[in-house]
Amino acid sequence: MNELPEGWTVESFSQVASYTTGRTPARANPAYWAKGERQVPWVAISGMEQYGTIVETAESVSALAFESVFRERIVPAGTLIMSFKLTIGRVATLGIPACHNEAIISIFPREGVDLRAAVAYASRDNMKLFGACAQHLKPLEFFGRYDHTEAVDPVVLKRFLDKASPNYDCKLVPDILHAKVIWWVEAGAYIGSANLSDRVWISNIEADAFLPHDELVETGMERELLRFFEEVDDRARPLTKEIYQEQLRLADRRSELSRREYGLEQQFDKERLLPKNHGLVFVDTKRSSEKRFQKFEQDWNDTLQVMRSIASRVSAPGARLQREDRCVNCSCHLVMACFLTSVGGPLSREWHTAYRRDRYPRRSGDEQKPGTASVWRVLNIAGSTPLRPQQV
Repeated sequence: MNELPEGWTVESFSQVASYTTGRTPARANPAYWAKGERQVPWVAISGMEQYGTIVETAESVSALAFESVFRERIVPAGTLIMSFKLTIGRVATLGIPACHNEAIISIFPREGVDLRAAVAYASRDNMKLFGACAQHLKPLEFFGRYDHTEAVDPVVLKRFLDKASPNYDCKLVPDILHAKVIWWVEAGAYIGSANLSDRVWISNIEADAFLPHDELVETGMERELLRFFEEVDDRARPLTKEIYQEQLRLADRRSELSRREYGLEQQFDKERLLPKNHGLVFVDTKRSSEKRFQKFEQDWNDTLQVMRSIASRVSAPGARLQREDRCVNCSCHLVMACFLTSVGGPLSREWHTAYRRDRYPRRSGDEQKPGTASVWRVLNIAGSTPLRPQQV
């Protein structure tokens, strides 16, 4: 590279500009190219004069193509466009709003550190991200989910409508967006499991990672993020007043459902078997005696579950016992014999017999030493690994 003029620096394209690619509606569908009142100019490379300004196009697409293929997104007049396939590097400026084909990109200069966020769910109780961008005039492009669950709170939608500008934009992806990615383009990217709500950022256990900009570039993740947001943008629709009003009506209809869910949650909390987790920032005010009892109760229930698992295995069809001589406390047999008797099963009698024989050995040549017992293990249970009782 030749020596740069004084004051110039070398930057990657993504640091100074963002871009979008175009589309070519299917030629096989005449409805996409039909003439009508709402035709939209469509630019091909052949219609680009190098460094020229485009004020008319040889072809236009129909309103149907503009809606279904271009998702009603038009490139504004004054935008720099460039061909990057077939004929590479031809540059022109749009003098009119238009669409263009997939061999051309629209280039939009970045105004400082901008932020792109694709977060499916956003509630009104956590708008710090949106507020910070608005306060510091940082460009923000937000993608949220659109469905019947009121994924993005109408309060959040209203904020975007009130402050709508090319640098403060909200788009919605119907039904399939479930990502949680926040990308500070020149700083780094958050990729994790948290939505934009106080509960997930303060209380929940989430799996998150922040990758600094240098690491994104070195690992190629920056290119992947560009492709990801391009894919999301391709499936998104701009937020409109009509969508906001629809979601507002949906919120009214869901209010009764929310009340019922709250009542169900309160009833569940009164009857729940497991103690409630209050989150990572919760301070437990229980007395030490209560904590000890809670720990004992947890150990007791864990032990019962282990015993139930043993019972299900030894009660399985084809289960059989095999004796292995070891010196252990014979109470192991007693516990298992009593347990098997309580739960039933074909092995309970055999285990009782083994216990009695080991506890009261015969005098006729029995080699067992006083105070010892045999450990019994379960073998060949449904093809599983042998289960060995531990020494007591």
